[in-house]
Amino acid sequence: MKNALQPIDEIRRTIQSPAYTKELQSALPPHIKVEKFQRVVISAIQQNAQLLECNRKSLFAASMTAAQLGLYTDGFLGEAYLVPYKKNVQFQPGYRGIVKLARQSGELANISCHVVYENDYFDYELGDNESITHRPTLGERGAMQYVYAIAKFKDDAVQRVVLTKQDVMKIKKSSQAADSKYSPWHTFEEEMWKKTAIKRLCKMLPLNTDLQNAIALSDQSDIGKQASLVDDVIVVDNETGEIVKEKKPSKPQNLEDVVLNDDDVKEAKEEKKEEEKKKKEEPQNLGDLLKQ
Repeated sequence: MKNALQPIDEIRRTIQSPAYTKELQSALPPHIKVEKFQRVVISAIQQNAQLLECNRKSLFAASMTAAQLGLYTDGFLGEAYLVPYKKNVQFQPGYRGIVKLARQSGELANISCHVVYENDYFDYELGDNESITHRPTLGERGAMQYVYAIAKFKDDAVQRVVLTKQDVMKIKKSSQAADSKYSPWHTFEEEMWKKTAIKRLCKMLPLNTDLQNAIALSDQSDIGKQASLVDDVIVVDNETGEIVKEKKPSKPQNLEDVVLNDDDVKEAKEEKKEEEKKKKEEPQNLGDLLKQ
């Protein structure tokens, strides 16, 4: 009797399977190696045991979405996160991921974001000559008070956003997943302050497709909705980890429209058996035809 695979082994087998690897290779930008991306996803799952208890299809869809945007989900780089929420996995682009996509637009000379602490010197002026002056203290900085983001265009134009602590807390309160102990709001709070400001700034900028999608996904995640940019939805047998069917829905979409239930998996397996049966019954060569 064979020993049953552990959940992480089942997930690893699916992520490293030829079918899923092929999908990842199609989704990833050329500069990201599929093997490294797979290792990062598996490592992120190992570091958060609650992901193992989530719906597998939402996990694979979130990972594929990260691949399409070219963002790593390790958490430490801050490009993107896999966040468990109500037994599903949410894809959340991070501050550094949004900045990365903004820089790829080709419109900007620079984009930056900083948190202001209560012991820092900070001055913000509006009017005809808008300006921000921020001098971080070298000693104890105290609590976070403000966050600001600045985008400088290649034509020397500048766009700025400044948010207060009250602004950030209001946005955090609206995030359905913020209370989860696995939420980046708890594990990477400063990064989430920056992401809040960067998102506000980016909505004032010319957006490339990837950046627009990342912000839209983040907005959906904040209100507790599952969303995905996956082109090919892979139906996975949760018992074996085998990929049994692929579908091609429209893009973008709500994950509720593409994540299939156990009946769909059963139907897919039956369809696969029927296809294999037909192949066996079909003539394989001229000799078989002549025998009929």
